[in-house]
Amino acid sequence: MVWKKDFFTLFCSSLRVYHHQGECTTINMRDGDRDELMEIVVRLRAVTAGCMAQELSLRRNSMGQLGFHVQPDGVVTQVEGLGLAWQAGLRHGARLVEVSSHSLMFLFICIM
Repeated sequence: MVWKKDFFTLFCSSLRVYHHQGECTTINMRDGDRDELMEIVVRLRAVTAGCMAQELSLRRNSMGQLGFHVQPDGVVTQVEGLGLAWQAGLRHGARLVEVSSHSLMFLFICIM
């Protein structure tokens, strides 16, 4: 699971920018253009309160639960204190944008 509010994920030759309610824009660069990619990151940091994304691997507890509650827009509303999600680093107010490499927006569309 990936979380934060408005943020970006930097890969070796691409950059994913998450915005609004989990929409994602991916910027792909040619190999060897990492300096240009880093320039984009510097500019993003200058104009947004966003931050680098964190990827978490969460396990289910003995009852099959993940240990947190989330709103349809991906905002985490509650995390069980000292539970597995808490230990992995998930906190109240975090925003999920991907689950198992699928956009949260895509998952909610599939559920509806």
